[in-house]
Amino acid sequence: MSASFPTVAAIFNLNHPAPYVHWLFIDVSLSNVLAVVVMVVVFVAAILLPFPHGRSQGGDE
Repeated sequence: MSASFPTVAAIFNLNHPAPYVHWLFIDVSLSNVLAVVVMVVVFVAAILLPFPHGRSQGGDE
């Protein structure tokens, strides 16, 4: 089965430990830190960006 995707294994080298971010007593892998940062950015954007306004039904209100 691996013969059908021979170059997929060459994209990422997984033969080493993941880099970790050390902050005080917290140790988190870099991939998890990036995932949390992306989630926070999307959350803040969802709060700050205005909702699209449709036309009001039945006149100028």
